Amino acid sequence: MSKGTFSSSAGCITFFAVGRLQTNATVQQAQAELGAIASDIAQRYPKTNTGRGVLVQPLHDRIVGDVRRALLVLLAAVGVVLLIACANVASLLLARASARQPELAIRTALGATRGRLVRQLLQESLLLATAGGALGLLLGVWGVRLLVAVIPEGVPRVNEIGLDARVLAVTLLASIASAILFGVVPSLQASKADASTVLRGGGDRASTAGRGRARTRATLVVIEVALTLMLLVSAGLLANSFLRLQQTDPGFATDRVTLVQLPLPQGKYVDGKAQAAFYERLLEGLKTRGEIELAAVAFPNPLSGANASGSFSIEGRPTATRAERPRANLATISPDYLRVMGISLIAGRHFTERDREPAPTPIIVNTVFARRNWPGEDPLGKRIRFDDADDKWLTVVGVAADSRNRGLETAPEPLMYIPYHSFTLPFMSLVARSPGGTAAVATALRGEVRKLDPELPIDSVQPLEDIVSESVAGPRFRTLLLAAFAITALVLAAIGVYGLISYSVAQRTREIGIRVALGARPAQVVGPIVREGMRMALIGVGVGLVGALAATKVIAAFLFGVEATDPLTFAVVAALLLLVALLASYIPSRRALRVDPLTALKAE
Repeated sequence: MSKGTFSSSAGCITFFAVGRLQTNATVQQAQAELGAIASDIAQRYPKTNTGRGVLVQPLHDRIVGDVRRALLVLLAAVGVVLLIACANVASLLLARASARQPELAIRTALGATRGRLVRQLLQESLLLATAGGALGLLLGVWGVRLLVAVIPEGVPRVNEIGLDARVLAVTLLASIASAILFGVVPSLQASKADASTVLRGGGDRASTAGRGRARTRATLVVIEVALTLMLLVSAGLLANSFLRLQQTDPGFATDRVTLVQLPLPQGKYVDGKAQAAFYERLLEGLKTRGEIELAAVAFPNPLSGANASGSFSIEGRPTATRAERPRANLATISPDYLRVMGISLIAGRHFTERDREPAPTPIIVNTVFARRNWPGEDPLGKRIRFDDADDKWLTVVGVAADSRNRGLETAPEPLMYIPYHSFTLPFMSLVARSPGGTAAVATALRGEVRKLDPELPIDSVQPLEDIVSESVAGPRFRTLLLAAFAITALVLAAIGVYGLISYSVAQRTREIGIRVALGARPAQVVGPIVREGMRMALIGVGVGLVGALAATKVIAAFLFGVEATDPLTFAVVAALLLLVALLASYIPSRRALRVDPLTALKAE
C-alpha cells in the first residue's frame, strides 16, 4: 500500500482467525472473553481501535450460513410435494378399497378378522411404496447429476453431493413411513364395512363407511390444494423477485466490457509503489493496442462482494468518536475506470495521471455519499480526512452516479473513489472495453503481460455480462427449483381433483342415468358435479392462503422488490389454482352426459 496512507483507515485491518474451542466451552463464552480483550485494546489504543470489536462465529456457520436457509426451504418444498403425492395415493387406495368391497366382505364372511384385512392392505401399500421408492432412486441418480450441473458457484461441498448409504436409508424409511402413514386410513376405512350389507348388494354410497370414505377423499383433496397453493405462492414470489432483480439497473454498462483478475505476487511486488508501477506500465501498453478501446484497473470488482471501507471526519464539523463518525465504502481506480464502466460523472472531473503524491489527493464520491454528508450543498471542493490521517485531507473533485457494486439486491451505498497511486493493492483487476469482446481483450492482455512479467499468470477473463449473470445465480437456482416443485404439486393436485370427480361420476352412474332419462339438461347434470370439485378447491384455497401467509415469512429474506404478502401474487396464484381445479372437475363431469340411461339402469 502506497506509503501506508490508507492502510488502516480504509478498512483493511480486518483479519480472520481460526481456533478450536476448549471442551465444554461455548461460542457465547468465547465471544464474551474476546470482546473483553477487544475493549481493553480499544481503551489502550483509542485512536485506532475505538469502535472495533470481535465477532465469534462457528466455522460451519461461516461456510454454509449463506445457503442454509435456502436449502431448508427447498427441503421443505420437497416434503410438501411428498405429502401431496402421498395424499393422492391415499385417495386412490380409498377408491380401490371401495371397488374391493365384495372381495373384502367375502373374506370377512369366511372368518378373516379386521386386523387380518388391515395387515393385508398395509402389506399392499408397503409393496407400492417400496416400488415407488426404488423408482425414485433410479430417477434420483439422473436428478442428482442434473442438480450438480446447474447448481451455482458458492454452494459449499458441491463435490460431495451424491447418493450414498445415508440416502438409501432415508429413502427406505421415507417409503415405509409414507406407506404406513397414508395406508392406515384407507385400510381402516375398507376393513370396517358391514359384510352382510355388501353381500346383499347394498351400495357403497349409501353406507356409513362409503360416506366416510367420500369425506376422507375430499379432505385429502382439500389438503392437496392447500399445500399446492402454499408452494405456488412461494414460487410466485421468488419468480416475481427474480424478475425485478434482473431488471435492476446496476448503474454501469456491461456491453463489450471484460474483467480480468490480476493478482501480483507480493514476494516480487513488495510494496504499493512497485505494484502501482506495474499496473501503470500495463495500462500504457494497452493504450497502444488497437483491440482495446479503454482500460483501467480497480478494486473491488463489480458485484464481487469484496469491499473496503473506513470512517472519516468532515472538515469544519465537530470531531465525533470513531463509532459516531460517518462511514463509506471506497474503491481504488485508475483514471479511465468510470469511462470504461459507463458510470456517469454528474459533476466535477475525472482523475488524471497528475493526481498522485505529492499533489493533494482527490476523491470522487457517488450521489448517495454526497446527499448523506452534504445535503443541499455542493460537494465539490469539500474535504474529508480518514481517522488516523491527521494531516491528510482528501478533496472532492467529482460526483459520480450511483452503482450497485456489492450486488444487484443491495441498494447503492456511500462510496468514494481514490486514485490507485494513492491506495494500491496487490490484487486489483483490469476492466477493458473492446469492440472485439473478451477474446480480443485476452489476446491484447496476454501480449502486454508477457512483455512486463512472463511468469505472471492471468487468473480469469470474464465478460462483465457473465459476472452480472453469475451474481444472480443463487436467486435463479432457488426460483427454478421451487418453481419445478410447485408445478409438480399443481399437476398432482389437478390429478387428485380429477380422480375424485371421476370416481364420483362412476359411483353416481345410476343417478345420472335416471336424471338424463327424466330430461335433465346438460347444465343440470354437469353443474352439481363441477360444484363439488370447486367446493373442495375453494376450501383448499382458503386454507392454503392462511398457510401461505405464514410460510412466506420464511422466504422473506430471499425477496427483492416485492413484499412477502404481495396481494397480486396471492390473487394470481389463487385464480390459477381455481382454474386448474375447474378444468379438472369439468373434464370428467362431461362423461356424465354420455351415460346411456338404459345401460346405466340395466347395470344396476
